[in-house]
Amino acid sequence: MEFKCLLKKIDDKKTFIFIVSVIILLIGITGISGLILNIPVLKSLIPGLLAIQSLIFLSTIVSFIKWNKNYHKSSEFKREQAEEEYRIILQTAIDGFYIIDTIEGRFLDVNDAFCTITGYSKEELLKMRISDLEIKENQEEIIIHFQKIIKEGWERFETRYRHKNGSIFDVTISANFCNIQGGVFIIFLKDITEKKKTQEILKKYSEELEIRTMELHKLNESLIKSEKSYRSLFDNMLNGFAYCKMIFENDTPVDFIYLDVNNSFEELTGLKNVTGKKVTEVVPGIKESNPELFEIYGNVSLTGKPYQFETYSSQYRGWRYITVYSPEKGYFAVVFENTTERKNYETRLEKYNNDLKRSNEELENFAYVASHDLQEPLRMVSSFTQLLDRKYAGSLDNEAHEYINFAVDGANRMQQLINDLLDYSRIKTKAKPFEAVDCNIILGRVRAFLNLKITENSALITNDELPTVIGDENQLTRLFQNIIENGIKFRRNISPLIHISAKDERDYWLFSISDNGIGIDPEFKNKVFVIFKRLHSRTDYPGTGIGLAICKKIVEQHNGQIWFESEPGKGTTFFFTIKK
Repeated sequence: MEFKCLLKKIDDKKTFIFIVSVIILLIGITGISGLILNIPVLKSLIPGLLAIQSLIFLSTIVSFIKWNKNYHKSSEFKREQAEEEYRIILQTAIDGFYIIDTIEGRFLDVNDAFCTITGYSKEELLKMRISDLEIKENQEEIIIHFQKIIKEGWERFETRYRHKNGSIFDVTISANFCNIQGGVFIIFLKDITEKKKTQEILKKYSEELEIRTMELHKLNESLIKSEKSYRSLFDNMLNGFAYCKMIFENDTPVDFIYLDVNNSFEELTGLKNVTGKKVTEVVPGIKESNPELFEIYGNVSLTGKPYQFETYSSQYRGWRYITVYSPEKGYFAVVFENTTERKNYETRLEKYNNDLKRSNEELENFAYVASHDLQEPLRMVSSFTQLLDRKYAGSLDNEAHEYINFAVDGANRMQQLINDLLDYSRIKTKAKPFEAVDCNIILGRVRAFLNLKITENSALITNDELPTVIGDENQLTRLFQNIIENGIKFRRNISPLIHISAKDERDYWLFSISDNGIGIDPEFKNKVFVIFKRLHSRTDYPGTGIGLAICKKIVEQHNGQIWFESEPGKGTTFFFTIKK
């Protein structure tokens, strides 16, 4: 509309100049005629001059009409040509375009791209309002945006539209306010649904990356607690993301262009405003320092096969764990995280493992010394003390015999303690490869081994059908034996009743061993599985205090957990899990 008004103004100006020129010409001729009237000799020329004046006027009028007609045709042609070029640009644009009024939001004009994006024809859209496309939950937000556009003249924002087929898609809006015909909104929009899908893919890969990394660095419970701060940092880490186009020369990747990056990319790399730039411009020397990046990115962008790797970047002076995939041929997306802290942690962990290995070797050496060099003197002390007692039985008084009994008992207890300590140390160092083990057979062996104690205490041991599990047969036998033996030892003044059962919990088997013994006070909940922690005196209940500590270590060796529920005076139930 403004373009037409401008042409009209130009047209009126030309006409005005032309008319003024004709008037000046006529005035000039009239002046000449007046001059002649004052010269008698020339009065005879007046009729001829008037005739000439009339001819000039008529000729001028005719010329003006022809000129004006041709001028209008030329101006109209140029105007139509400009409007046609404007129309072609809008109709061939990839982005959607439409114009709506500011009163009711009715469509005044749309281009073909907008029709394609929405699924409606141009005729349908020109009968509709913008509110017919906006999803209901966004209308109030849209009103706020348009109010801001009227106030400031321009705004860019994201919203969601409903397609003719009912589907919902995401768009980016670039809106302008133009104060013509009472005010209109001129709007360009881009369908960003695919970009949103890419972000979902990014989220999926980030979650998979986090899971894999967590599995890779899973530690035992004590190490996890000691590294709680690192775990917190790792769990809440935000990944960097970049979407790029690969540049090839003779099928060889030589460069790539950043098409889109997120905030974490800038935070993790320190690179700003990289969109649209080549990586060799942004990071000079990267081809020489990290040539493997171009080979990997190029291969992924051509084959579409995802790839994961870890690399050291001299530019950032740190490690990056990178996942790269290709949404379409020639393009690739990179998800990465700063793993410098993790690498440093792995270095420390390796040191801890080496220290632990050395400690285990020392423990094995100690076990060897204990089994050979310590037990032999203990046996000699016990044997010679008993020989002394028998040889001088008639010469010693009761106090001397009591001292001898103390010495023998101490030696025996020391020998039992060493044996239990050896068993505890060998749970991991002497473990056998895991194999299928029938727990019914294990329970049968335990019954046979404890047969004397079962008979002496009139104990009754019952069980449900037990499963076959994967584990170390000797260790699982020791596990069942220790718990059942405790159920017999810590009895009340009634016959011990012990029941063993197992429950399928999908990922693991949940075993329970319950008894009707004296029970355990809740205040000792965190002590019963600690090595050498005894809840009763040796005179009341003999033992070394290592049995349940051994049970805990065996269960953890099988990636399970052990705990108990008890009521003092009524009995205890031990629970433990064995993974399938």
